[in-house]
Amino acid sequence: MRLLVIGDPEGRIRPETIGKLSSSYSPDLTVITGDLYSSPLTEHRFLRNRVLPAERLTEDLTGKKIVVYGNKDLNPDYYGLTAPKNMICTHKIYDEFELNGLKLAILNGSNVVEVGFSKKAEELAGEMRKILKKQKKKRISELEEKDVAHLKEKYGLTFSLVYTYPFTTNFKHLGKTDAKILATHTPPKLDKAELVEGIFPDYAVFKKTQEGIVPAHPKEKGAIKKHVGIDEISEFIRKSKNLKLVLCGHIHEASGLAVYGKTLVANPGSRAAYINKKGTLPHLLIETEDFTEIKYKLVNWDGISEGEITI
Repeated sequence: MRLLVIGDPEGRIRPETIGKLSSSYSPDLTVITGDLYSSPLTEHRFLRNRVLPAERLTEDLTGKKIVVYGNKDLNPDYYGLTAPKNMICTHKIYDEFELNGLKLAILNGSNVVEVGFSKKAEELAGEMRKILKKQKKKRISELEEKDVAHLKEKYGLTFSLVYTYPFTTNFKHLGKTDAKILATHTPPKLDKAELVEGIFPDYAVFKKTQEGIVPAHPKEKGAIKKHVGIDEISEFIRKSKNLKLVLCGHIHEASGLAVYGKTLVANPGSRAAYINKKGTLPHLLIETEDFTEIKYKLVNWDGISEGEITI
């Protein structure tokens, strides 16, 4: 089996570019790890015109394809649109599929929201943080309707684009699966994993500013370096004994592969990575017969890395 994995597009990859890349490898399955466009406003314009962003982005792809939704992606269900039939995807947070006898799982979304697309969205997020602090809560889902009703009225569509329409979750619902492959936007926490190539798929370098969390250079003053993957996804992997391959995104600079237990976790990285000065299209090619011996080719801003690993 040959899989092509393309990291978070963020609106920086044209459909024809994805199509040409896929044609050059002729994969059995192409996986896109979410955050199709950089702004919920962009997706809103597509969706209100009855156009599914996932279909638009992958229209030049041939063969089977999996599209994962990230925290910047809007759920088409709110626009009365159903999941497209020409790809493997779901409008649920989690779902499972079967492809030629191979069981696949998809995990959409993240536990963070996107507020950087407008000043009004940032203002809304600031007010929401004050409410959460006052109520001693961590997430909007823990608040009662009356606590946020005035914000819904005040911010209208902006409230929906930040807190209602995106795929957001706390991952508490995850149990286990007998799937072989998990395609997820958000990576598992990998502080106890073994690095295979590149950097850990959940490793981030960032700093905290008044505008929020932003990427940073490792030597930059105030830079924080840590594994930011999700513990609940790591636990999900530990419980799922048949899970051999996890394909993720979300952390743009975290282009690499690591082994967690008996599962290979890979993040190809994103073209939107701030360290991607050359505008390289990061991607990952995986080849395997039985998910025991896995060959890989990782292409990113550092060049091309190839290898083989036994799980």
